[in-house]
Amino acid sequence: MQSLQSVLLSGQCSEVVRAVCVTGLLCVVQDGSYQAQSNLKFLSVLKEPCLVLADTHPRDIPPILPKILNLIRMIWVNSEFYNTKERLTGILRKVLF
Repeated sequence: MQSLQSVLLSGQCSEVVRAVCVTGLLCVVQDGSYQAQSNLKFLSVLKEPCLVLADTHPRDIPPILPKILNLIRMIWVNSEFYNTKERLTGILRKVLF
């Protein structure tokens, strides 16, 4: 990415090449934005239950966990980007530790 940027800024490429590069970068940014919006939509459902979990006495945690685990399952089933083992492991670690 850094070398592409330096070539674009140095003026060593034609306008066509520059337009293609900018279009490609725009697509990358748009894809990242779409992924971030999708992730925010799905992960935001965990906010309230996690706030409750944070304020709960340890002996009162077991009844709260099924709801959180069901929400994580819903994210796994429906999310376009949180449907891998690595992503689910990350969510569980962050929620439960």
